[in-house]
Amino acid sequence: MKILFINCVSETDFAYSMPLAVSYLTGYLKGKFKEKIFVKAISINDTSKILKIVKDFKPDVLGLTTTTPGYDMAKLIAKEVKKISKKIIIVAGGSHITLFNDSIIPEIDYAISGEGERVFYELIKYIYPKKSKDKLIIPKKEIAGLIYWENEALIINPRGEFIKNLDDIGHPDRRLLNPTNNMLFTSRGCPFNCIYCSSPVIWKRTFRMHSAEYVFEEIKTLYKQKHSVQWFGDDLFTCNKNRLRKIIELMKKDHLLGKVSFMALGRSETFDEEMAKLLKELNVLEVAFGFEVGDDKILKRVKNSQFISVEKNKMASELCKKHGILATGGIMMGFPEEGHKEVMKTFKFFKKYSDVMNSPNIVMVFPGTALQEELKQSTGKDYAKIHMETIRLSFGGEMPITEESNISRKLTPEDIDKYRKMFHRAGIIKNKIHYIKLFGKLFFSKGIALNMYYLYHIYITTKNNPRREYISPTIVL
Repeated sequence: MKILFINCVSETDFAYSMPLAVSYLTGYLKGKFKEKIFVKAISINDTSKILKIVKDFKPDVLGLTTTTPGYDMAKLIAKEVKKISKKIIIVAGGSHITLFNDSIIPEIDYAISGEGERVFYELIKYIYPKKSKDKLIIPKKEIAGLIYWENEALIINPRGEFIKNLDDIGHPDRRLLNPTNNMLFTSRGCPFNCIYCSSPVIWKRTFRMHSAEYVFEEIKTLYKQKHSVQWFGDDLFTCNKNRLRKIIELMKKDHLLGKVSFMALGRSETFDEEMAKLLKELNVLEVAFGFEVGDDKILKRVKNSQFISVEKNKMASELCKKHGILATGGIMMGFPEEGHKEVMKTFKFFKKYSDVMNSPNIVMVFPGTALQEELKQSTGKDYAKIHMETIRLSFGGEMPITEESNISRKLTPEDIDKYRKMFHRAGIIKNKIHYIKLFGKLFFSKGIALNMYYLYHIYITTKNNPRREYISPTIVL
């Protein structure tokens, strides 16, 4: 059996890294079938190159992972692949599929909504029952989270329960990932409920963590691959001090503590002196917070929490500074009630309390969020549809703002563009200083030799492959 995974991106954008999702899927399949499974993964923003690989590799199953900006490419690939061979079974997954269940075209045979490992495994068993070691084959109508066509009608099965013990998923098969991919996830979901965020829609506000032992094994695997700098990609890493202490203890025993540097995401409500000390001991160089805005009233409303405040964000930044950790934050702009005064508060906050200052991310309305429902009721417009269409040919904070897509009642598109440029100008020197500080922390550390190798490897890889296209080796499960 042959499986080819494709990371679908906008053809006007970089290919970026192969997402970890595919390596979790393949890791979960290991040892569950009677015969060898040959797997390949590609992240390329050139359709003609992709189709050539499809013809050469001749996959039985083609897996498309896609966000909204890449869904046009996913549809194009599906249509062209069916011209090559109708026998190739096409399966789509990713955040776009989870948010837009009804967007599947007939050329896509199956799609997966939500957490994919168990669904993908049950689907492969269903397609190839004789090749599975497990004799229990679930009919497709009973596979939770599966989307498929039947008599030209799109059938959307309800999503099932999340996998309770994350360690049961197994470790991702990193052989499929870019050599420069230094990301690891130690949890899934987020317990918070920000009105603009799609995480509560995708993860239903569940929050599950891998054990300290599992996390330690992931760190060791990346270290053996010469990743001296590793990025915790969790929505919320700064949440459990006991697990953090255990990870530190395991790294001490293995003489790894201090040889590996980390970056992580945090939230100020979960951040205190003890957390800062633990992160410093773990050798976390930088924590990225969701500071978002500098106005207290707006911050509490959009974060949907009375426990957060601009003051707590300041305290988190100051604690990082006290313990030698860089504090960075995401900037958002364009909320309905946000005006010139509030934007200037955000500007002053970031100038003083964040080690970086990028152009603000313009507020995007995602399907299923509280913000989408609020705007529907107040304006009668579905801004989620407008925004998702707008970003099809753009990416993230670079979403173009027009009269139609602007949700602010107080700022015009021209105002937003002006403030974008103001933040950008203010951040030019600040961001350079940030990278000098970060480089200094890597240079004056236990793992200096490996750090320098890692940085040089990143530089050479990017220089030789500026569009970040990637084709994995063929691996065998």
